[in-house]
Amino acid sequence: MHFSDTTAEMKALLDRTGLVALANGGLLQGKIGAAVVAVRRGGATHAFDTINHMFLMSSMIVPGSIYWNMGMGLNKGETRNDEEALRNMTHLGQTIAWLGRAIADASDNFPVPPLAGT
Repeated sequence: MHFSDTTAEMKALLDRTGLVALANGGLLQGKIGAAVVAVRRGGATHAFDTINHMFLMSSMIVPGSIYWNMGMGLNKGETRNDEEALRNMTHLGQTIAWLGRAIADASDNFPVPPLAGT
């Protein structure tokens, strides 16, 4: 993260991924996407939103957790000391696994609706 948002490289990846998915019939539609950011301090929420915007505009399913999916730390590995973030990420992982099972079990009876205008 740089200057309170994602890096230029991350933004380019998000933009290209979203456009390619949309141009190919909505490749990400109905898939699970969860933004996770690691920051020194400020800007985490903005970066988190930037990533989630691509997920939501691609008709992905975005699970929540017990707090925002962000960890704090300056140097490599320091986010391991962010106990609140670790609890949140553990819960997020459990939620993603639960959601994945629920989607797999229901996908035959409840297919993803087609994209509007297709």
